[in-house]
Amino acid sequence: MDILRWVIWAALAWTVWRAVRIGPVIRRLRASDPETRRKARLELLDVGGSLVVLGGLVLSDVFATAWIWVTFLGAAVMAVIFAVWGIRGLRARSRSRA
Repeated sequence: MDILRWVIWAALAWTVWRAVRIGPVIRRLRASDPETRRKARLELLDVGGSLVVLGGLVLSDVFATAWIWVTFLGAAVMAVIFAVWGIRGLRARSRSRA
């Protein structure tokens, strides 16, 4: 696959940044508050999904094989997480109006 070099370097830098962001999320998973833990689980899935998306981009360029399906898998995981966040936001907004 012909992905531009700067896109690969940007994806690699973003992957490193997302990997660094796992530490605080894991710390919040150990919190005593159940709401904090629930939000941390969703954030962990978001970080994992973005790592899979970026990893698929990098792998598809490095190995020049059909690794692009990994990117689509990560995008599907992230779409589900964004849908859950959207539904939770709408439910919170409707509760605040009632």
